[in-house]
Amino acid sequence: MCRGRSAPATLILLAANLAGCATAGYFGQAISGHLRLLHERQNIETVMRDPALPAALRSRLEAVAPILAFAADRLGLPARGNYRTFVQLKAPYVTWNVFATPALSFSACQWCYPVVGCFPYRGYFSEAAAQAEAGRLRAAGRDVFVGGIAAYSTLGWSDDPVLSSMLRGEKPELAALLFHELAHVKYWVRGDAELSEAFAEAVARIGTEMAAAEWPDGDLGSYRLRMQQEDEFFALVLTHKRQLQALYESALPEAEKRILKQRQFESLRADYRELKSRSGDPGRFDAWLASDLNNARLVAVSAYRELVPGLLDIFRRGGNDLEEFYKQAEILRRCAPEARRAWVLSGGILPPCVPVRGNR
Repeated sequence: MCRGRSAPATLILLAANLAGCATAGYFGQAISGHLRLLHERQNIETVMRDPALPAALRSRLEAVAPILAFAADRLGLPARGNYRTFVQLKAPYVTWNVFATPALSFSACQWCYPVVGCFPYRGYFSEAAAQAEAGRLRAAGRDVFVGGIAAYSTLGWSDDPVLSSMLRGEKPELAALLFHELAHVKYWVRGDAELSEAFAEAVARIGTEMAAAEWPDGDLGSYRLRMQQEDEFFALVLTHKRQLQALYESALPEAEKRILKQRQFESLRADYRELKSRSGDPGRFDAWLASDLNNARLVAVSAYRELVPGLLDIFRRGGNDLEEFYKQAEILRRCAPEARRAWVLSGGILPPCVPVRGNR
């Protein structure tokens, strides 16, 4: 059952399911999937003693320890115990998330759990199970998107392993991914997955900039270029999402809205082609745009990206002081959701939100 409240997302699959508020079948696949990973994990030092280990995999695994040390010593992230083991997956992703919305709204379907709150997606360890759920939602007239996920956090409930799906990028990308997941352990706001996800992404960006600047092999220039291209692309997507939101809220007949919706997606594709020609992007987002564009796909973007620029502005306004940034995040935790969102979107320009008693 999905509910029509809008609230973008995070990726804390196990913790949500351990709360015990899912169907028996869904609960079972989540627990068995995670336990399977725990059973298959191997100590990274043991893995690296294998003389047949491919050189590229060895290089990435060797990078994990210094990244974790940097996370703990310089970023204040809870790295102890996490990412000391490795699992070679038999699939390109560890989980698949299902997003769904009405055809003419961005009010994402919500799946709610105690402890961690509501999510605008449902995660599966099986792609087939995720696609089956997507099929049921499409049959009900929903816009649906299924996205593969490279990593997830248990919020400190267990020691998370490094997964083969996490090792496809270069060292800065690996650092960003590990910093992101460790930031979830440090900071999670119940009922506000959008802020929680944006906080983790902001910390990942801040931390990777700091770390790559100190590593001889950090390749900071290439990393910054990739991040700039990503930022420009996601800003473009969110601009079109806002235009679609205005369309859906208009008084136009439903049939006309559906026609204009498809025209908006074609406009997004055209704007992307122009952006790609200017930015030098080699086409990393071609497949994303070539696939079925719908509301759910855009919700999946806003879930992770919409609040990130504002949080980075707040970090810069605080003198690039990470401890001060963490203090501001703790204040946000206690504020009303509408006030904290407005403050973040302003980049800290608005007066700070006032904590609400009992809000965590």
